[in-house]
Amino acid sequence: MENTIIFENEKMFSVPVKIVDSYLSAPETELRLILFLLRNQNTSFTKNDILTALGVDEQRADKAFEYWCKAGILYSYGNRFTLERPKIAASEIMKYSADQIAKRIEEDDGVRFLHATAEKILRKPLSTADSSIILSLMDWDGLPPEVAALLIQYAAEQGFGLSRIQKMGIEWAEKEINTYDKAEAYVTTEAEKRNHLNAIARLLGISHRALTEAEKKIFTSWNTELGYGAEMIRHAYDETIKNTGKYSYQYMDKILTSWRRDGFKCVEDTEKASSEERKVVRGAKKTMPKNTAGKKKQKGDWDIIMRQLEEGTQDEEE
Repeated sequence: MENTIIFENEKMFSVPVKIVDSYLSAPETELRLILFLLRNQNTSFTKNDILTALGVDEQRADKAFEYWCKAGILYSYGNRFTLERPKIAASEIMKYSADQIAKRIEEDDGVRFLHATAEKILRKPLSTADSSIILSLMDWDGLPPEVAALLIQYAAEQGFGLSRIQKMGIEWAEKEINTYDKAEAYVTTEAEKRNHLNAIARLLGISHRALTEAEKKIFTSWNTELGYGAEMIRHAYDETIKNTGKYSYQYMDKILTSWRRDGFKCVEDTEKASSEERKVVRGAKKTMPKNTAGKKKQKGDWDIIMRQLEEGTQDEEE
């Protein structure tokens, strides 16, 4: 090789950085395929066009396409291939025939593993429709078999059926939960959130109904955003009952948010602040001239404040 290399080019096409960074050692046919597709974007080809360009037979070309799909570079939707995952709707999922399913199970170790694992977790033989959903987790959602298996296990533990599993596959694909480590971290985080919500529900005596979505959102924020645990939440509940005479998660949220703003980290902090406020009020009363009209006005002001807060809470509940 000469000491000086000159590269000249007039017509260009782009190559995704991921391919250059991670797949320069890919087999020759696979590299020839991806370069051919990138060079001829938004073009339709016949099977013979592909085989002629690659100089291989159909079986070898299928393996090359499969290589890039498993790598997460190409996404296959029927006879369409794309570099970016489009939005998928459950209604668009491809239906497989019994023969297609049997062939995939026989030829693909990943499909065979996932299919057997799904039957074990769901405790039933899978029908053709069931198997189509399971295969779609890999083919349409792009999930590796071990990630899809974890999704099925997680869904089964929640009591979800295959239709919900199908939707969860789309959700995981959109969130790019496409490795086992990401999937395991997601499942762990969701379990922690669920345990937190159940603990708060028990703390507040909510056992006769499921939590609303609004409650779930606010209860989660008390822990993740405000950093408060059971003790402070219970204290806020007690204050809410004392001030309003009823349960109101909106009122509790106002209390907890104000405590966080004031830097209160524990119940003792709030009680100390309340004690100091009472001392200030008592001191002010001793120095305040006796004025019946002033007392009535002060009481009226507090009544107005409490009424406005309660009206605001009622509006939010509606």
